[in-house]
Amino acid sequence: MNDRHGKREQAIAACPVVDRPAFRAYMAVMDAQDLVLAVRDLDPREVWGTFAVWVETDPLRLFAAATALAAMVPADRPARELLAWTERLSPASEGRVA
Repeated sequence: MNDRHGKREQAIAACPVVDRPAFRAYMAVMDAQDLVLAVRDLDPREVWGTFAVWVETDPLRLFAAATALAAMVPADRPARELLAWTERLSPASEGRVA
């Protein structure tokens, strides 16, 4: 119990100051929706490159988008079901027509 409490306190202490919270929340939802589409449709390097740009130019944008994405995931569905779309990316599926 103390370890969990300590990690919680550490996380709260490390939380950056959030400027313009309403704007950040709005942008987080827009970014999260864009990322949901991008991760399925674009080259992964483009998605990761977007994250790298955000880290360099506006790290809070990455934090906000990650939080919005987590909030969009239904917690009552198994991860395997939520990630079923990734099965087409596996080497075993190469050469098969979907």
